[in-house]
Amino acid sequence: MLNDKDINLKSVAVIGAGLMGHGIAQDLATSQISVKLWDSSQENLTLGLENIKKNLVVLGKSHLISDVMNLITPVSSFEESITEVELVIEAIQEDLTVKLDLFRDIEKFVSDEVILASNTSTFIPSLFADVLNVPERMLVMHYFNPPYVVPLVEVVKSRYTSEIVVNKVVELLKISKKTPVVLNKEMTGFVANRLQSALLRESIALVNSGVASFDQIDQIVSNSFGQRLAFAGPFKIFDAAGWDVISKIAQLVWLDLDNSKELPRSIIDLLDCGNLGIKSEKGVFDWDKKSSENFKQMLLQQLIKINQEYE
Repeated sequence: MLNDKDINLKSVAVIGAGLMGHGIAQDLATSQISVKLWDSSQENLTLGLENIKKNLVVLGKSHLISDVMNLITPVSSFEESITEVELVIEAIQEDLTVKLDLFRDIEKFVSDEVILASNTSTFIPSLFADVLNVPERMLVMHYFNPPYVVPLVEVVKSRYTSEIVVNKVVELLKISKKTPVVLNKEMTGFVANRLQSALLRESIALVNSGVASFDQIDQIVSNSFGQRLAFAGPFKIFDAAGWDVISKIAQLVWLDLDNSKELPRSIIDLLDCGNLGIKSEKGVFDWDKKSSENFKQMLLQQLIKINQEYE
């Protein structure tokens, strides 16, 4: 059973080498933690390893490529990837059925002491724990893209999760220089995605009601309060503004905020037309290879700059 004899986790398996998985493996290996990386697709696994090298170059850490890659072991055998590790982090597609099947399979091959974590951005950990023989080993480690730059990891406990498990995971995250925030209780979408969803819903409602265009909304956010949010959260910002002022605004504005429970027609129309955003070269805006790459690089460089200022 789980024990706290040695709180430091020294070996990790990351299941899934895609957008999040390879970045999580990179982040851990950069902190000298041994990682096994597995993907059902050999092509994805190879691409993930190449992306890690490219990421380190972009970060100005080319000198670390050899050391980091030596700590990441690509594994083609699923069973082999999760043997002799202390923590398994799942980073596959956001499909509950597929994830549940994966955790059932993982538990067939690992001992009761191995901690299991999901990088899900939506599903509460109790959904996974309910299908396990050792439910107290399960929790969510919600990294943010790109995980090798963005410091936050939401740590979400299920109703079963052992405090030993939480403490070990938090210590691992601190070693890898992350900012772990252990939520007080589980809730669908956790905290960050619920806050982002609230902003998105109101933004779409403002566009649909003719108040502003998509581009105008983006300009307003990125050139006003969005800049403050890079350095302080809403409660410190509103403490600075004064709750007497904020309460007067809230009493008027909250009455008129969007509270719809369904996707708006404008977003359904995008989906029906296959306009998914950058991946399909059209979403709210039109994208080509150059504009999408420029946008991604701009975001990455700004994130790197912000986090370097914190170091």
